[in-house]
Amino acid sequence: MLLYICAAGVLAGIAFRPGDGQFSWLEVALLIVLLPAGLAALPIAYGLGAAAWSVNGGAEHGSTWIVTAVFVALAVITSAVNAWLYHLLFRHAKRRRDPNADQLASH
Repeated sequence: MLLYICAAGVLAGIAFRPGDGQFSWLEVALLIVLLPAGLAALPIAYGLGAAAWSVNGGAEHGSTWIVTAVFVALAVITSAVNAWLYHLLFRHAKRRRDPNADQLASH
């Protein structure tokens, strides 16, 4: 799971790198990688991204590295939430398949 979280952060850093103002298919790939929590995080990501953009003065007056940093942080947080959700899902599926699995593992 740590590899997944790191990969999401690297992909976000590349997709939203400073100086790249054009739409990129890497952004679409990032959204797909961040599903399902990525959908819930979209309003937060764009709200915080817009706030970072306005605080920084936009592309004309400042560097866009802070916007990239915000998107990387949000991608890492969102992928960590996904990892937790997947863990819960797999644990629930394992319990349904073998109700005594947790009891055996604890002894």
